[in-house]
Amino acid sequence: MDALVKQRDSQLEQNDQLLGYNTNFRELMSWASEFLARMCSPELSKDLQEAMTIHSRHEQLKEEFHGREVEFANFEKFGQELLDQGHYMSDDIREKMSVLSQRKNTLSDFWQLRNRLYEQHMDYLRWLKEINDIEGWLQEKETDVKSEDYGNTFDELDKLMIKQLEMEEALLNKEEKIDEIKRITLIESEFKALQAKEEEARRADEERLESERLEAIKKKEKARKTRERRREDERRRTQEIVLPPNHAFSKE
Repeated sequence: MDALVKQRDSQLEQNDQLLGYNTNFRELMSWASEFLARMCSPELSKDLQEAMTIHSRHEQLKEEFHGREVEFANFEKFGQELLDQGHYMSDDIREKMSVLSQRKNTLSDFWQLRNRLYEQHMDYLRWLKEINDIEGWLQEKETDVKSEDYGNTFDELDKLMIKQLEMEEALLNKEEKIDEIKRITLIESEFKALQAKEEEARRADEERLESERLEAIKKKEKARKTRERRREDERRRTQEIVLPPNHAFSKE
């Protein structure tokens, strides 16, 4: 009896640890799903100022992510302690450690990818502004390009040559910048690829939640059947109790 009591005490203690562990897991996974949704919601902006604001908010998410590092580390440490103790739910604990670690790495990877794309997009918008400025300047110089004045004196010719060189240099810069238009196509392609990965992560999270829901139903059904079997066994044992035979009456 003493051994059974100690065994039950141990199981109760392990179950108490498991409940706390599972609570931490659900809280961190819930935060991770919400964090992923917030991180993936912004689209690429066509306005430089708005793009800079989106990037600034993305930087704030990094600070929030780092603020959770301790909780992730404590969760992994606690899980490892339970494994070292030989917890009876070691497989489940090990699986949750793996799932949370993968989700943490996914969030970090997606943050890095989005950050790089945001920075590239801001570079493009700055370049676009420069292009517009150059085009405005070229429009102002259009009258000089169409002019049929080739100078009547050496001084006038020198001034016209300087203007010509300025326009040629501006045109050269414009050609170099036009080549960079290809960058926006690349940025948009990478952004779409990233969104596809983010959507895949969201679907994986939904599938995990559905799997946990179904597993919980199975466990409840298994527990119900176990209780029914126990009650049936107890009822059967009760019915099989054999009363001791009646003693023969003593002869008078």
